[in-house]
Amino acid sequence: MTPGHWAGRRRTFLRLFGIHSLLIWTAALHAEAFSVYQIRMPFTDDRGRKVSLRDWSGRPAIVTMEYANCRFICSITLQRLKDVQAAADRAKRHFEFIVLSLDPKNDTPEAWTRYRKTRELDRENWRFLTASVSDTPGLARQLGVRYWLYDEHIMHDFRLLRLNEEGQIVKVMDTYDADLSTFVR
Repeated sequence: MTPGHWAGRRRTFLRLFGIHSLLIWTAALHAEAFSVYQIRMPFTDDRGRKVSLRDWSGRPAIVTMEYANCRFICSITLQRLKDVQAAADRAKRHFEFIVLSLDPKNDTPEAWTRYRKTRELDRENWRFLTASVSDTPGLARQLGVRYWLYDEHIMHDFRLLRLNEEGQIVKVMDTYDADLSTFVR
């Protein structure tokens, strides 16, 4: 091979590397601009009303996915949500708490109402929403929540998302020992 051959290959590599870098940068820029509030699907809330995530546009929120009949991960998630609420109260920060269903077949407004009552979740800034059976897998993917069926139980990730007023994800909590004051700050 001649030196000119290697120089040509190097230029091709650098050009491809530049295009690849530009694509990564563009994807990162797009990911930053992703707004949960722009997810276009209808939901039913725990009071039986039809709502959209854009209804919370202009307000910061904490978002997670769980389901009313869960006996393991959701109990821990709920406790962490309560802890986040307490940390936000201490920091004098207001967040909407939006819990999205992983079990749309069973998470009816009545099921979410029972869930609220038995867990003493009577604050007005907490909402429990259910999308359609067909929309739920795509919603989980968009929020980065993995879930799967194990016998009759839905297993899923622990993942809390903190959204800014535009609905962009600004912080993620995916470990139970995360610092709450940092998460709400």
